[in-house]
Amino acid sequence: MNVLDAVNDRYGKSTLQVASKGFDKKHEMKRQFLTKRATTRWSDVPQIKC
Repeated sequence: MNVLDAVNDRYGKSTLQVASKGFDKKHEMKRQFLTKRATTRWSDVPQIKC
């Protein structure tokens, strides 16, 4: 616990935490930007012609 406290003192509060504390889902995917059918059909996949 002393090492944990020392790291948090040096690098900032809650840099390291105990796993039993749990976690927040801060980095969730923004579902409003999802396409309806991104790659469910081959015809939906964009084609690039060079």
